[in-house]
Amino acid sequence: MKKFIMIIAATIIQIAASAATPQQCQCPTPELQKKAEQQAQQRIKKAAERQEHQIKFVVNMLKLDDATAAKFTPIYREYLKAKSNMRRAGMKNRRPQKGNITDAEAAKIVKERLNASQKILDIREKYYNKMAKVITPTQLLKIYDMEQNFDNKMRSMWGNRTQGKHQGAGAHHPGPHRQGNKRTAQQEK
Repeated sequence: MKKFIMIIAATIIQIAASAATPQQCQCPTPELQKKAEQQAQQRIKKAAERQEHQIKFVVNMLKLDDATAAKFTPIYREYLKAKSNMRRAGMKNRRPQKGNITDAEAAKIVKERLNASQKILDIREKYYNKMAKVITPTQLLKIYDMEQNFDNKMRSMWGNRTQGKHQGAGAHHPGPHRQGNKRTAQQEK
């Protein structure tokens, strides 16, 4: 489960990183433009590889036989792609990092987030109906539970990262006392 969560985390991070396409790059030289295009292609390839690992993990987790896996895999791949595209589009709706925003800007951001949440829900419902023709409701619940656990871990991870920015040095790397290591200062000497 931890391996899957790490794969999902890496996929989301990769998708966020690949949101900046080479067309957006204002590279001063053709060599830098070519390098940017190659890097974008590598990010896309790595994201696709992670997605395939995720699909294999889910097929194994659900213990699908070959025939069921052959029917399920293209649907699940399509589902992941639809969610990824929606998330990438949602990256535009983030709150500005610095400065105050007006009530009108805040209202617009909230509305956009509600719309994005509805679109994700629509995607889940659409693919629930497709996947329910291939796997059992219990297996679907396992997928959704896994996604929820992953989302919670990501929120926690990003929350810890944000807190670390405000806590100063060492916030990202807790010392032995925070990791459950009960060694005393004298034992460490």
